[in-house]
Amino acid sequence: MSFESKFVAPVHVGPRLAVRLGQVLARDPAHPLDRVHSVYFDSWDGRAAAEVRDGDFYKTKLRVRWYASSGADRAWLERKQKIGARRVKSRRPLDGFDPRAPLRDPRWRRLAAQLAAGDAGSFIGVVEPVLHLAYRRRRFVHRPSGLRVALDDDIRLLGVPPRIAAAAPLRDVALRELVLEVKGDSRELPRELAFVRALGLRRRAFSKYGACRGAA
Repeated sequence: MSFESKFVAPVHVGPRLAVRLGQVLARDPAHPLDRVHSVYFDSWDGRAAAEVRDGDFYKTKLRVRWYASSGADRAWLERKQKIGARRVKSRRPLDGFDPRAPLRDPRWRRLAAQLAAGDAGSFIGVVEPVLHLAYRRRRFVHRPSGLRVALDDDIRLLGVPPRIAAAAPLRDVALRELVLEVKGDSRELPRELAFVRALGLRRRAFSKYGACRGAA
């Protein structure tokens, strides 16, 4: 369990913010830059979306995630739970599953059935894939404290299943916000990051899933 703080700003702040972060932080040695893809699952009545919308103290998200750097052959099933500002995340590999399949593909329905009987059943009920989003992630490390910092921008809603698309057809919707995530054992920003507020970033709750669900 660790803390996760988020700071949000309009996307036009991104270039200046990326430069400043690179000046005061070390780039992540393993994955400094990547494109992250996530397919989120939710219950039929949108329980996970409601938890985000209503600002619940306890929130749960279930997603399949993969990275451009490693390809879709290495996909992960992730369960992320938030308890206030603290987070607990678990993941396991999805061997032999191609997440690039359209959300209408029967393979997603079979995976959802498996989740309802195992990973998801205890906390969210019967689930289905509800949206596919992707974003650019730049990763940094604050070496003195061990805090991990991620700048996520170019956040795009890439697809929704037919049940949702029938009500609001869409393709490749870009969000107008970026988010800076700071993760570690403390919620306090190190002095090296004090400049983020001067650039207009504000600490607040922000969910990529919730924002993209709203755009759908």
